[in-house]
Amino acid sequence: MNDRMCDFWDTLLRNERRANKQKNNVELNQKIITDLLETLCPEFPSKSIQVHPFGSRILGMAGPDSDLDLYVDIGNSSALYSETLTDKVIQEEKIITKALQKNPSKWAFLANVEGHCPVIVARHKNSNIQCDISFSNSMICGQSKLVIYIFELQPIARLMIIYLRGWVKELQIQSAFRSHLLVLMVIFFLQVRGYLPTVYQFQDQLIPDVGPIRSVDNQFL
Repeated sequence: MNDRMCDFWDTLLRNERRANKQKNNVELNQKIITDLLETLCPEFPSKSIQVHPFGSRILGMAGPDSDLDLYVDIGNSSALYSETLTDKVIQEEKIITKALQKNPSKWAFLANVEGHCPVIVARHKNSNIQCDISFSNSMICGQSKLVIYIFELQPIARLMIIYLRGWVKELQIQSAFRSHLLVLMVIFFLQVRGYLPTVYQFQDQLIPDVGPIRSVDNQFL
C-alpha cells in the first residue's frame, strides 16, 4: 500500500471519528433544543411545540463547521412541503425571528433565508454552533430518518458521503454539490449496483401520502 493510499484511509477515518463525535454529542444537541424551546414557547402559548434535530450532524457525516439543522413543529407535525407560502408560515417566521432577537444572551440572529421552505439562521451563543431552523415542512425529518435507515442497511454509504464532502470542499465546489445531492448520488450509485433496494422496493406495501397516489389498478390518482 503506497503513501497516498495510507493518507486516504487515515483522512477518511479521521473525518469519520469527527463526524461520530458530533453525532453522539446528545447532551450538546439537547442543550440547544432546550434553549430554543425556552425561547419559542412563550411566543406560542396555545401550541405544543417540539424541536427535532436532523441533517448532517444527526446523520453522522458532518464536518467541523457543519450547522445544526432543527425542525420546529408548532403543533402541526403533519406540515408538508408546499410550493406556495401561506400567511400562516409567513406569520410564524416573523414570530420566531422576533423571539430569537429578543433573547440575545442565547441567540445571535443571522438571517432569514426565503424560499418555498423558509429557514431562519441563528447562532447558539453558548456552543457557538450555527443553527438552521425550519418550521414549515416536516418531510425533512422523515428524509433524515430514511437516510439513517439506508446507512443501517449499507454502512459504506455514510463513509462514501463523508469522503465526497471532503473532496468537494478541497476542490471548493461546495455550492454545486450540497450534502443532499451527495446523499442522492451515493444512494443511486449503490442502487444501480444492487447494494441497496430500489425505490419501488422501499415503497412496497406502503401507501404514499405525498405526490401522486396509485389506485388499486396501478393508475395514478
